[in-house]
Amino acid sequence: MRKYIFAILAMLILIFYSKTAIAGGQEGIEICLRTVIPSLFPFILAAQYLCGNLSQSIKILNPLERLCGIPKGRGGLLISGFLGGYPVGASSVYSAWKSGQLTKSQGQRMLGYLNNAGPAFIFGMGAALFANPLIPWVVWASHIICAVFTAMLLPEEKDAPQIETSPRAVTLVHCLKNTIQVLAQVCGWVILFRMILAFLFSILSSATPEIKAAVAGTLELTNGCLLLQTIPQEWVRYLLFTLFLNMGGLCVAMQTISVVGELGIGMYWRGKVMQSLLGSLLCVLLLPLLFPNAQAFTHTTYMVIIAGFGLAGHLWKKYLKNSWHFAKIGV
Repeated sequence: MRKYIFAILAMLILIFYSKTAIAGGQEGIEICLRTVIPSLFPFILAAQYLCGNLSQSIKILNPLERLCGIPKGRGGLLISGFLGGYPVGASSVYSAWKSGQLTKSQGQRMLGYLNNAGPAFIFGMGAALFANPLIPWVVWASHIICAVFTAMLLPEEKDAPQIETSPRAVTLVHCLKNTIQVLAQVCGWVILFRMILAFLFSILSSATPEIKAAVAGTLELTNGCLLLQTIPQEWVRYLLFTLFLNMGGLCVAMQTISVVGELGIGMYWRGKVMQSLLGSLLCVLLLPLLFPNAQAFTHTTYMVIIAGFGLAGHLWKKYLKNSWHFAKIGV
């Protein structure tokens, strides 16, 4: 009954505030045409083709495979998960599971760390946010490092079966069809969330730029990052930018749910919470090095760092203790 009431209320809002909804939809379509499709299309297509035709292990990635708990010979997933951008990694994991390269538990675990912001997005946004060209490199490196640590912390299935069968080769036509389907789902969510943000911004018209950016980034990554340009303090932009990237936002989560289908969301939420925590701690620790003039390091900040490490220790002890992978590479 509640879902019907919600649907009726949504229809009434769209009727009485149609101009706001139309404006938000138009902005969402523009974002898709200008940013989402050009940046994601080549990566999704390449990831689909790579993971569909890669039949041998990439030797240079073998140590990282063992570190992250990736099944042997599936190192191509690391490339799409770390370089492809949201939700290319999730789509590649689903395709690998669907083609029999992964067990369901392996695929669900990988969703917790193989779905990250791509370098094209990070450097494209970073160039507009930071005067120092080194900062986007630091952000990207810390983003990948936190994803790897998240992989090491997520619990791994004991005695998981090793799938030795080679993946069935896929054609470029098949990959193009899947790419278009994924992009359609992604753009649909971006437009919907941009319409929601249009209504929220009309309510939060008097809010500070930091609040607007935080609300937008929590809901939809691209809009949140675009609004960071309205924040005058560069170090604040750095903190929020790093948080948005590691968290992904609700829109990215819905995109992920759409592309993984019957595989299920798996450990996605657990991984994003852990990655956001690790990313925030690393970001705060790097802050005095990147922005020495920022008056951000108060006693409260240090207390937050200590509390964060305490929370990480609690999660480690309660949930993640048996998933440490350092021993596998001889560290």
